[in-house]
Parts: sequence; C-alpha cells; structure tokens
Amino acid sequence: MYSFITAVPRSIPDVSVDGEILFKTMMAEGARIDPFIYSALERLKGLSDQKRADMSSRLNLASGLYTLAALTNNFELPEDDLREAEAMGAAAALKLRKLFDYFIESRLVGLRKPDPKIFCYACDLIGIQPNEAIFLDDIGINLKAAKQLGMTTIRKKCEDGAHKRRSQAA
Repeated sequence: MYSFITAVPRSIPDVSVDGEILFKTMMAEGARIDPFIYSALERLKGLSDQKRADMSSRLNLASGLYTLAALTNNFELPEDDLREAEAMGAAAALKLRKLFDYFIESRLVGLRKPDPKIFCYACDLIGIQPNEAIFLDDIGINLKAAKQLGMTTIRKKCEDGAHKRRSQAA
C-alpha cells in the first residue's frame, strides 16, 4: 500500500523571495517594447520609413490612417513604487504612448478587461460602434469578451520567455 506521508519531503526547503528585486525585474521586463508590435503600430498610423525618420521624437505620432487606442489593466501603486516604476520604464512608455490616440488606463476608469464595459467605454470615447473596432490582445478571455460585443479580434502570439512563464504558471 502506498503511503502519501512517505512521499512528502521531511523538510520543506526555504523559499525566500526578495520583493524589491522581483518588482524591479518585473518592471524592467514590462518596460521593453516588442519591436515587431511597435513597427506594426507605426504602419497602422501610416508612417513610412522616411516619414518616421523625418519626425522629431517629440512629435505625437498618433495622427495617421487609423485611430489607435490602448486598454491597459494597470493598477494603483503606492507613491514611492509608482515613481520608481515610472522612472524604470518612462522612456519606453512615452515612446509607445505617442503612437496612440487614446490611452485608457483601467486604474483611472475603474474598469478592467475582460469586463465588456471597458470595451464599450473605449468605443464611446473614440466615437465608434464595437463592430467598427479591431481588438488585438494576447489573452484569450479578453479577446472573447471583445468578440462577443461584435469586435473583430486578433490574437497576438507572444514568443518571449515572460509570456511562456506566465502561461506555464497558469
């Protein structure tokens, strides 16, 4: 007869996590911009290679072919952590935000994906109906919610190690 008790190790190893190091690692990983996505966003904005080269980095690039909106599921950080997080990823975040006409933050509007209300909020803000929107995401439940409202959806497959680790942890 198999005994469950004998299968459990006699001592559980100490697993200590330095929260500060973990936070900084996560923020640094999240601050990187996927060059393929960035390039695709530039093309959607109608920016040719020459036009991109001619534009000053201070100009807002959101003025092209399509109206682009970002929906983030961010959260409120304590003030000290927020300043540090912004400092760690500020340059990348500002560069990315310039491509969008609208940047909708869940912490500010009080809604989170996959709640259909955040998609409706975004459409109302832009002045379109859901069936006029194309929603790109890497998370199936978010795509399903958008599709149920009538949006065209595109699943962005992430090939980076962080996404694989998140998928394995789920």
